[in-house]
Amino acid sequence: MMKVIVVLMALLFTVGAEEKDHDHDKHGKKGPNGGELLVVGKEVAEIEVLHDEKSGSVKLFVFKEGAKEKLVLEKAPRLNLTLKSGRKQLKTKALDGAEKSHSFSVTSDLLKGEPEISISLKINGKTFAVIMHNHGDHEGHNQGDHEGHDHEKK
Repeated sequence: MMKVIVVLMALLFTVGAEEKDHDHDKHGKKGPNGGELLVVGKEVAEIEVLHDEKSGSVKLFVFKEGAKEKLVLEKAPRLNLTLKSGRKQLKTKALDGAEKSHSFSVTSDLLKGEPEISISLKINGKTFAVIMHNHGDHEGHNQGDHEGHDHEKK
């Protein structure tokens, strides 16, 4: 338990935020599977997110920029959750069962409702953290409210 806390604390302190890396035009766009598309880094890739708040499932599909070509990852992404009870990390698994994949999922009661979620993934040796938005249409989300709104781990 202590090891998990130390790892999460390290993650928190190493995640950098640069407003110029945040592209509002990309929020709310739909991917090929009907989920929300999120930009990874400075348009390094895109993640399509399908979150079923009732069942507590999250499916992730990773694409090269433009969301037309699949981007295969060597390691499954992880979901870092901030809950009232503290921080938790969930491992995703490849949907196709392969060691390397572009599609992943995880189901947990912790994903029911709208927890604060950051997706951690590694692309070409670099680790990125992408905030998962539960407010896809930006309702109640001021475009200027980005202090602490990290998108890329450096």
